[in-house]
Amino acid sequence: MKRLFVLFFILCGVFSFASNGQDYFNKGVNAYNSGNYEKAAELYKKACDLGEAEGCNNLGGLYYNGRGVRQSYKKAAELYKKACYMEDPKKHDVVKVAYEEGKAEGCWNLGALYEMGQGVGQNHKKAKELYKKAAELSEKACDLGNARGCELLGLLYKLGTGVRQSYKKAAELYKKACDLGNAGGCELLGLLYEYGKGVRQSYKKAKEFYGKACDIGLELGCEDYARLNKQGY
Repeated sequence: MKRLFVLFFILCGVFSFASNGQDYFNKGVNAYNSGNYEKAAELYKKACDLGEAEGCNNLGGLYYNGRGVRQSYKKAAELYKKACYMEDPKKHDVVKVAYEEGKAEGCWNLGALYEMGQGVGQNHKKAKELYKKAAELSEKACDLGNARGCELLGLLYKLGTGVRQSYKKAAELYKKACDLGNAGGCELLGLLYEYGKGVRQSYKKAKEFYGKACDIGLELGCEDYARLNKQGY
């Protein structure tokens, strides 16, 4: 569970939302992707203080992993909680969709901390409640065309957290995310094809989606594409 939790944060680091009022968040993503974690933390904090849920969520991820800030599960939990329960500001629809997805990620990450007992007292009931909330928010965002929402919802279906477990549904959502230009969705769909989970096993299809993830800019996709290519697929 911990590995998937960290993996999702890494995948999310690649993306940013092109929308008004998120300049600090977008600059924070750029700083993170360039390896300047201290600058990313500074910019995410500014975004969070201005009411951007995704800024709070990503700053929580930096505290969780100890990148650019002193590692603290407690501080990560506080920031994930702030993202999850942030009041909905009066924003136009495009920004609101991105905002809801930031809340969803905060809820899911906070749920993971409750499940593992990191930074908060272990509480499986609370974790389930948060996973369900994350699924509801992600579904709303995905239905409105938010690629990250589709990716997160797919991951929730794969894990069976907040929803009934279904590899088939996960594959459908990863495909939708991938078609919307989400590298994480392409990479995760490639994994399902490689191991035959929810789809007919196919190294050819796995390589295809790893290649798409690579083309979008995800290094992990490039590595997996090269690995299958080396194996003769």
